[in-house]
Amino acid sequence: MNHYIDTFPGRKITLNGVPHLYFGGTSYLGLQTDVDFQKLFISNIKKYGTNYGASRKSNIRLSVFDEAESYLAKIVGSEACITLSSGYLVGQFLAQVLNTKEHQFFYAPNTHSALYQSKIKSYTTFASLNIAVREHLESSKSAPVVFFR
Repeated sequence: MNHYIDTFPGRKITLNGVPHLYFGGTSYLGLQTDVDFQKLFISNIKKYGTNYGASRKSNIRLSVFDEAESYLAKIVGSEACITLSSGYLVGQFLAQVLNTKEHQFFYAPNTHSALYQSKIKSYTTFASLNIAVREHLESSKSAPVVFFR
């Protein structure tokens, strides 16, 4: 059953007059309702605009993307970093990059839908997945890629 609301939910939501704790959606950290984050977000919307979807393909680029990715790369100790706008897009990107002849995909039970790049069904148990990956390693030179939630 879908419920419709008129404002973004915070930690609590009232449905049909009954209050509930709210843990859904994409606001895992509750940032959309945090006043300090809202002020920072609004100031950056005024500076950078609401969307610049062609930031990597345009003839001009906003430096904030490269600055943020360089900063994140230093934090995690990698040569480079890429940021994407959603977890779903990250899953699609990762699966597309790895979708080559050199890789064989295996999907664990309840794998997130963003990771699917083929008609291969997920395994119903981790035991059956384990057996399939072991058999693949014994008989194939392609690298197994196991996707799971």
